[in-house]
This record gives sequence, C-alpha cells and structure tokens, in this order.
Amino acid sequence: MMKARSNSNELIQYYAQQYGGQYIGYGTSPPTPSKETIMPNVERLVVATSPLQEFIMTTRRVYRWEVPVETSKYLAIYIALWYLDLLLPGLVRLLSQI
Repeated sequence: MMKARSNSNELIQYYAQQYGGQYIGYGTSPPTPSKETIMPNVERLVVATSPLQEFIMTTRRVYRWEVPVETSKYLAIYIALWYLDLLLPGLVRLLSQI
C-alpha cells in the first residue's frame, strides 16, 4: 500500500512540474489578470451557456405573456400534465431537450 501511494505521489509531482512548473517555486507567481487573459474565458463561458440562456429567455417570454398564443400553449400543456399527474416526467422530458 505504501509503495502505491509513493508511486502516485511521484506521478502527481511529475505532471505538476511538466504542466505547471512555471508557477511552482519561491520566486515565481501566476501571471497578473488582464483583459487579454480574462476575455477568452468569458467568451467560452458565454458560448457554453447559450442553451441555458435560450431556456431562460423562453421562460421569461412565457411568464410575461409577451406572446399570448405561445403562453397559452404552455398553459394548456401544464394543465394537461397536471391533470394526468405527469408534471415531473414532463419536466424531465423538457429539460432533456435543452
């Protein structure tokens, strides 16, 4: 057991030095945050969350009755699922399509 733990520690140290070696040590520190280093991460976050953003905007449109026909459709579906006692399976199905 001790030998396996020793090997895993050596493996962790190897990868840490290989991929993060420039940040390990007494005299070095991570690069200072700047607009050039932060903006690509923000852009990736926006692109990755676009399906969630669409779901939130659809929900907003529905609860504000911006398009009454669309809201009526969702209301009819909700009432039918509620009457048939299928709200939870209907919600799971809806969320699986996002």
